Amino acid sequence: MRIMHWKHIQRKPSLGNMPRLPLLRRPAAPAPVPPDTAGTGAGAGAGIAARTGMTPASPEQVVRVPVVGVPAWPGHPKGSAAYRKILAGLAFAGVATFAQLYSTQAVLPMMAADLQVTAAEAALTISLATVGLAVTVLPWSFLADRIGRVRAMMWGISAATVLGLLVPLATSFPMLLGLRMLEGMALGGIPAIAIAYLNEEVNKAHAALAAGTYVAGTTLGGLAGRLLAGVVGELWGWRAAALAVSVLAGVAAALFLLLVPQARGFTAAAAGGFRGAVRTLAGHGRNPRLLALYVQAFLLMGGFVAVYNYLGFRLSGEPFGLPATIISLIFLAYLSGTVSSRWAGAWRRGSGGARC
Repeated sequence: MRIMHWKHIQRKPSLGNMPRLPLLRRPAAPAPVPPDTAGTGAGAGAGIAARTGMTPASPEQVVRVPVVGVPAWPGHPKGSAAYRKILAGLAFAGVATFAQLYSTQAVLPMMAADLQVTAAEAALTISLATVGLAVTVLPWSFLADRIGRVRAMMWGISAATVLGLLVPLATSFPMLLGLRMLEGMALGGIPAIAIAYLNEEVNKAHAALAAGTYVAGTTLGGLAGRLLAGVVGELWGWRAAALAVSVLAGVAAALFLLLVPQARGFTAAAAGGFRGAVRTLAGHGRNPRLLALYVQAFLLMGGFVAVYNYLGFRLSGEPFGLPATIISLIFLAYLSGTVSSRWAGAWRRGSGGARC
């Protein structure tokens, strides 16, 4: 047998019998990507194409995916622990606010006799406190838009409590009036912010009911302060009455600070400055419906306070000669507002906010 060496049987392959493969070309190096094209949108697409060597798609071929934002805070639902804490905390805030605001109303006759001032001058302890609250409601609202609702209410209620404790120490009638006005200015931070806080933190379906509950708490605060002042004032004088109401307000303020939860639905507003505030107020002033509400509130509250101021002097004089404890019982009429405010909130929720 003839053995052939492997060199003799090796054949060169024929290129004509092999299939031709396409030539592969190395892609060109991608161009450097500018820093500002690595973000989002079209710049991001160009940056990705440059890094991967892929041909970027035309604008017509780009599929734009909408960016889904963070869902809005729905608010605490009715019945939850936070919902109950909010209502309880704001109820105590209402007690602290309106007990102090009208703390001298039940003892106006004895204050006038002790300080030797007229009935109209003694009533200034109520009027100036109310004026102080009225002129600071809007500044407190703008401040709360910057620093937060809870923090602003904490500042206001703490300052008012300290000023209320100083009222019995006033050595003169002008000093008493000054302290009462400052107290009202500090108290302006509560009613201005409480409803806005409720609307942000409570589920929209129950916001009206929660607001009605808060208003009911404010009426209980005004009632408690007057009843306490009437009883204590008859026993130990108007200064002891003012001190007792301030202590009650301090306890209520402490409970408010302990109970109220931190805001979750608050978003700080950009500072618009004084001009922005003026533009906002001018816009409200041109709205006839808002103007009607403002005039209504002014007339109703003015008459409401004036009637109670007058009744104290009328019932303490001849022919009635009633003691302060009995006179303070006329403030039990507040309970009708306690019931009706919560009923109104529940009615509005049931009617879907329809017009009357």
